Amino acid sequence: DNRFHGAQLQNAGGNGVQVAGVPQNSRAWASGLRPGDRIVAVNRNPVTDLGEFNDIVTENDGVAALSVIRDGRQLLVVLP
Repeated sequence: DNRFHGAQLQNAGGNGVQVAGVPQNSRAWASGLRPGDRIVAVNRNPVTDLGEFNDIVTENDGVAALSVIRDGRQLLVVLP
């Protein structure tokens, strides 16, 4: 998916998807996704692992609204 091109994502032990890396010249970085973020939902659909994340992202090729946990706070990151 172009929106996440170059982003390094990994399972977060059943608690979402951990962002391990994001290239600074990517759409994901420009939209506000950062290394260390933990994605817990996509378009209001909870995700517990990379499989669920990929299924939801693949089904929806429009805007991806990510609920992420960063420094203990929940944020919304929108990727067009």
